[in-house]
Amino acid sequence: MKTLFIVEDDEFYLQYLTVVLSRKYEVSAFTSAEDCMKATRHKSPDIIITDYYLPGINGFDMLQILTKKLPDTKFITLSSIEDGNLVLELIRKGIRNYVIKDEDVFRNIDETLADTTYQY
Repeated sequence: MKTLFIVEDDEFYLQYLTVVLSRKYEVSAFTSAEDCMKATRHKSPDIIITDYYLPGINGFDMLQILTKKLPDTKFITLSSIEDGNLVLELIRKGIRNYVIKDEDVFRNIDETLADTTYQY
């Protein structure tokens, strides 16, 4: 079973994601980027799904650090903000997998993970 780390500061949404994604993945959940990065010292997940806005280190900065350390890990950025300017900025910075937190979040995560052209 593939391992998946979820980083989400909204504890209700984190529980929701964890329960649903645990059906397909071995899930570890974190409320901060710092805790997730500490966990990668002991385990290299197959997938990291992170909220963009986090207290302390944000999701984007965490991904920039971890992509160097974990080159085989797939990354997905989540946000409830549907701001086209933010999405464009993330694309300019190299993020290619951005999923909006909406009623289709799990379908969109599955589609992103199934995409054979997947990249950071």
